[in-house]
Amino acid sequence: MHCYTGRGGAGSIRSMIWGLLLLISNDPAGACSSFVLEHGGQLVMAKNLDWPVGDGLLLVNPAGRQETAHLGAVGDTLRWTARFGSVSFNMFGRGFPLGGMNEAGLVIEEMSYSPSRYPDDTSHRINEFQWIQYHLDLSSSVPEVLASLDTLGLCSFFVKLHYLICDAAGRSAVVEFINGKLMVYTGDDLVVPALTNNSYANAIKYLHFHQNFGGERIVGDGPESPERFVRVASVLLHLKGRSRIDAVAESFHLLENVAQDDTQWSIVYEPRRRMITFRTMNNSQQRAIDLMAIDFHDSARLSRIDAPGSKLKWLPYTVSENRSLLDRVMQRLMDIGELDMNDAATLKAAFLNI
Repeated sequence: MHCYTGRGGAGSIRSMIWGLLLLISNDPAGACSSFVLEHGGQLVMAKNLDWPVGDGLLLVNPAGRQETAHLGAVGDTLRWTARFGSVSFNMFGRGFPLGGMNEAGLVIEEMSYSPSRYPDDTSHRINEFQWIQYHLDLSSSVPEVLASLDTLGLCSFFVKLHYLICDAAGRSAVVEFINGKLMVYTGDDLVVPALTNNSYANAIKYLHFHQNFGGERIVGDGPESPERFVRVASVLLHLKGRSRIDAVAESFHLLENVAQDDTQWSIVYEPRRRMITFRTMNNSQQRAIDLMAIDFHDSARLSRIDAPGSKLKWLPYTVSENRSLLDRVMQRLMDIGELDMNDAATLKAAFLNI
């Protein structure tokens, strides 16, 4: 149970009510945290994946690939040719990333948000994971992603999501779907460039009850989504006031601050430098990927995220390795009671249909 501090009276009552409402709206399926930090010319976007499963593949996705959307629902077929190569973090196989960065420096990451309800009045539809790959393939900037939103819709395939996006120019955006309506926060509307597992509007309302953001409540240390958002916002505000920082190191420290018992991956992207640094629960060594050193016109390659050692070993992409990943993930989801055998088999077949 959380204790809400304050001086009493109507203000503290309102704070308690908002806190309870926001905690109730937490997404029990996942507790991810993400943020953008820009300081002294340094630009990073960072994310914790908090989830019971840690298996995954790093994939080098070449430019020039022919792709087809897998909808999971009836709709117009969407096909495209990848304009950019990318490196993605995949738990559900090739083409269904949880996040990644392309060679233009565009970064997209997802956070679960189960109340999401996607609009149904768009001309084309794509599932929630391929939406990420689609934009890594075709977009070089946040404005290019946002320009597609009126015509490209989503259908929920496995879990409902919202997204944090950043590009090499330092532009950021939150994209989410509330009551069937597209919501975009960017520029001055993006008060804090961060996202957890509540709607952005509710997170900001809760933030304003806290010290340094218009309220009196002391920043808490709880694991709930609103608490993590406030801690991220508070640290970002503190770092903004410092004259010199190491943005990558500070980002990993902040990820530790909001980490959970099931934090599987901690990832720091540097869009301007085209660098990715990450560590996992099963391999705490920081490993780096230099996108500038990758030939994105070569064939697809992969590396297991939890491979031992401090250096990645890239191997040719194979369907068998992709299938093996899905076998491990679906078995783990069955073991923890998230899926039954029939649902796991259906999902596996769908994720392999690409």
